[in-house]
Amino acid sequence: MRIVVFSADPAVALKLPPRARCSIETLPLYDLPGFEALPDDVAYLSCADLEPAAFRKQLNRLRAKCAAMPWGVIDPEGSVEDPAALFHEGASDYLGPGVLDADCLDTARFKRLRDYSNRTGSSAAETARPGPTAPAEQAEAFPGWRKLKAGETRSFHFLYAGPTDAAALKTKIGERRYSALRERLKNQLSQVFSPADAIVWMQTDSYFLFLLPPEEAHARLIVEACVRLLLNLPLLSAQHFGLETPLQLVFALHRGTTPFQVPGSTGTVVSEDVNFIHHLGMKKAEAGSLSVSADAASALPPLFTDLFVDAGSFEGKNLLRSRRFL
Repeated sequence: MRIVVFSADPAVALKLPPRARCSIETLPLYDLPGFEALPDDVAYLSCADLEPAAFRKQLNRLRAKCAAMPWGVIDPEGSVEDPAALFHEGASDYLGPGVLDADCLDTARFKRLRDYSNRTGSSAAETARPGPTAPAEQAEAFPGWRKLKAGETRSFHFLYAGPTDAAALKTKIGERRYSALRERLKNQLSQVFSPADAIVWMQTDSYFLFLLPPEEAHARLIVEACVRLLLNLPLLSAQHFGLETPLQLVFALHRGTTPFQVPGSTGTVVSEDVNFIHHLGMKKAEAGSLSVSADAASALPPLFTDLFVDAGSFEGKNLLRSRRFL
């Protein structure tokens, strides 16, 4: 059995008896997205040296990566206000100051928590959804687009939106007609997404990347708007876009961090999350559906729960995808 500890503080370590039949491996947090678990692994996230918002983000990543295995939290300073809430989110163990100082960690404990995890395991779709937003994250109120400073790194929701196989569509209808269609589509999406305070942040000839405030209420409005668009596309294609056949769109939603730049000045933006949403939209998301990463899945409206199904994983993140409408 291998015990894997992800920690921002390399000094955090678990002490096991000399005869314990398991090994401990401490890894930096940047190894978490690419973590590949072995069959008997148990994973822990240490909250040492992590602010509440950063801890929540890493916890969501751990939940997504370790959906099929037992995982827990190491809390050396007792900073987690409600440890029981971790178990509501799927945790199998919590190692607070009292446990860490009591020398009661042994192989039997880890075997028991594996049994506990097997008894309480949830479905893939449920484990893909992160838990409620941490209070500290909720308190980070979005100041509005005009008050954001260039280069300031913040949390956002990202929405990829565009026609399926834009190159083939351009060839089919011609470059001039495609250019007009693209402009009408941009205006239509901007209008539909405006209640969510979404802005067109980046764009290419093939798709648009919208940027949203980090609060879940904004992302929830986007999800509802995307579903309505997918339902109404046959009618919109004929009446608004002047197409003989229904336009196929692809949507992808993700939550992450990036340095902010005003639209038109984003060429220097470097962000793993921005790279991920581009890749998700271009390489994985399917036509006629909305793909949602585990980092954004908590924003799904409760009434839409049955509309989304497990879509596997992509670049280390679990995904949900909306069912297609026939």
